[in-house]
Amino acid sequence: SFADALHGLLDVEAVRLWQAYCDLYGGLAREFAVTIVAPSLYAPDPIDGAIRNVAAVFGPDGVLLGAQAKLVLSRLDESFCRPGSTWAPIASEVGALGLMLGSDVLYPEAGRALAFQGAEVLVAQGASLTPTLYNKQRAGALARMQDNQLFAASSYLVGLNLLAPTHDSTFIGRSAIFAP
Repeated sequence: SFADALHGLLDVEAVRLWQAYCDLYGGLAREFAVTIVAPSLYAPDPIDGAIRNVAAVFGPDGVLLGAQAKLVLSRLDESFCRPGSTWAPIASEVGALGLMLGSDVLYPEAGRALAFQGAEVLVAQGASLTPTLYNKQRAGALARMQDNQLFAASSYLVGLNLLAPTHDSTFIGRSAIFAP
């Protein structure tokens, strides 16, 4: 199964997977001279090497500016990785970005901690299998934007869920940009 193959890949080639991710998104950022907030993946955290659900930000020169690990893990996440330990903004050419992954966006503390540390824009990434979870995460992004009077962007994984082959499931969501 895809999940078993991913477990094997993380056991044997996690560092190579992280490097391929950095090469791909760093290369895209450099080629198009833009700042990219890359989607999250299970990979070694650049801080301590533990496998986490991590998203990274790459500058227009392709350099890794920083990464954020998901703190609030889903049941599926728990089978692949460990939780992160802190929220910290990532300085970029477009401003200080505060990343919130998945259900992290549901907690006021996430947005508050990021804003307190100087985040200028909140970026929420989600992967929702049900309309209820999608609507909760979207409402969470709106709430964090209003709580902290910051701009926010929300982005969702869409398409087939290859990690759950036992039943037909599809990730849903609509990305958006919010202003206070």
